[in-house]
Amino acid sequence: MALESKKGGPYTKPEQEKRRGEVFRLHFEYGYPAVRIAEILNVNRNTINEDIKHWHAELYDESKVTFSKDWLDKQFTRMELQRARLRKELEKDISLKDRLQIEKFIASIDLSISTLIVKIEASRRFVTLWVK
Repeated sequence: MALESKKGGPYTKPEQEKRRGEVFRLHFEYGYPAVRIAEILNVNRNTINEDIKHWHAELYDESKVTFSKDWLDKQFTRMELQRARLRKELEKDISLKDRLQIEKFIASIDLSISTLIVKIEASRRFVTLWVK
């Protein structure tokens, strides 16, 4: 789902907002990395990285605290539910191969949670230093 065939800036405000909305959806809701988002949207990877930095900062913008808390709660709840479903699968009589695959998924979820916390904390500190 490419936006336009444009591969570099400058972007108009509406183009930028549309792109950032897609970046938010693809990165934060679907978990795609910047490289994959750049391919999907046919946009330079550095532009996508800047958009992701923008969203991390926005998550801790004081005027958007309610949004960020709601969104974070939703993301953490979703990952916790996935983890719980996978742990339930481990209780079944399954092959070693299936057990290892499930444990790999659980580790991936744990890593995603940790990475999200680290990125948001780093963004919060960056915004705090930048505002001072």
